Amino acid sequence: LGEVEFQLGNAQAAADVLALQLKNFPRGQRADEARFILARAYEQLDRTDEAIALYRQLAANPQGARAADAQFHLAAQQFEAEQYAQAAEAFAALARSFPRHKLAALAHLNAGYSHYHRGDEEAAVAFFTRVANDPEWGHTARYWIGLSDKAQGEFTRAADTLLALFREDQQQPLAESILYHAAGS
Repeated sequence: LGEVEFQLGNAQAAADVLALQLKNFPRGQRADEARFILARAYEQLDRTDEAIALYRQLAANPQGARAADAQFHLAAQQFEAEQYAQAAEAFAALARSFPRHKLAALAHLNAGYSHYHRGDEEAAVAFFTRVANDPEWGHTARYWIGLSDKAQGEFTRAADTLLALFREDQQQPLAESILYHAAGS
C-alpha cells in the first residue's frame, strides 16, 4: 500500500504506511524496498536527514537489491548540497562498485558534472568520455565534453566536438544549445 501511495504522489501517506510496515516487519521480505521508497518519500517531504539515514543503511549492504540506488541518491544529495568533490567520488564509487547496474552510465555522467561544477574540466572529460558512446547518455556526455573543452580554452576541439554532435541529429533536444556553444568556440 505504501508503494502505491508513493506512485500516486501521496508522499505523506506513503511515509506513514511504510514507516508502520517497517516498525512491524523490520526484517520482512520487502523491508529494503520499503526503506528505499520511504527514503524517497522523505526526500519529497523535505525530511532530508531521515532520507539520508535510510539511504546509508541500504548502501551499507552492497549485496542488497537497492544498494546502488541508495548510493546514487546519496551522491545526488551531495551534488544538490554543492558538495561537488564528495559527489564526484560517490558517483565514481557507484560506477566502480556496480559497473553493470542500470545507473552506472548515469553515475559516470554525474561524476563528470560534479567535476565540471568544481572547475576540474579535465577530470570531467575523463568521466564524460566513459559514456560518450552510451546509447542513452552518449549525446549528453559529448555535449559536456565540448563544454568542458571550451572551458579549458580548447576552442577548436570544442567546436569540432559540438558540430559533429549536431550533425548526427539536428533535431535532438540539445541542438540549439550545441550550435550556440559551437559558435562561441
